[in-house]
Amino acid sequence: MTAKVVPTQHLVVLGDSVAAGANCTCTTYADMLVSMLATGSGHPATLVNAGQDGLTTAGLLAQLNQPAVQRALQVATVVTITIGANDFDAALATRDCAIGTSLSCYAPQLTALPTLLDRVLNRIHQLTPATATVITTGYGNVFLDGDVGRQQGSNYVTTSDALTRAVNTIIDNQSVVTSDRYTDLYTPFDDWGQWFGGQGQEGTYARHHASSAATGSARRYGSSRRRLRGA
Repeated sequence: MTAKVVPTQHLVVLGDSVAAGANCTCTTYADMLVSMLATGSGHPATLVNAGQDGLTTAGLLAQLNQPAVQRALQVATVVTITIGANDFDAALATRDCAIGTSLSCYAPQLTALPTLLDRVLNRIHQLTPATATVITTGYGNVFLDGDVGRQQGSNYVTTSDALTRAVNTIIDNQSVVTSDRYTDLYTPFDDWGQWFGGQGQEGTYARHHASSAATGSARRYGSSRRRLRGA
């Protein structure tokens, strides 16, 4: 008698410190999500967390050439990507060229980000099965948030908020292009004091991230993948 094959969910988490769970004195969203996937499907779920503290979008593109990462993606059923914040230098946030919504200090990086993200997402699609679900995420804040962020001054708060919204728009738009899901992590945390208060933001952020991805509340763009260009 042939043994029944039990389908297994394979989660691959890519990105920066948010993905890696750096400085999170909590259960990371990757660990929460793999547990939710197992519970929701009723089948085993595995996790490969390739997140790295400080990783940039260009760094993620290079990481996709690593054999271990490629092997994980080749069997992935769900892939999450949180990337982009480290492309920007927080030290510029209080300079005159960054204050307000012009963000001229960050113009080169904002211009480069769509192309880099496009290359990352296309490469991931080339490496994953056609049935895999790819989920991108935005950020609650690309820099410091809560009381810690406010301590940097009002110019810092204004600039980091404007930059976060700009980065999230780029990630959202690129998800449209590649017919992927986008998870909004800005809206639930746009009131710094109400949500964070300088305490416990990592755990709250992780719970929302995992819940959004697991329940499918992330927006889905398109019913199929577009034809891929060379990465």
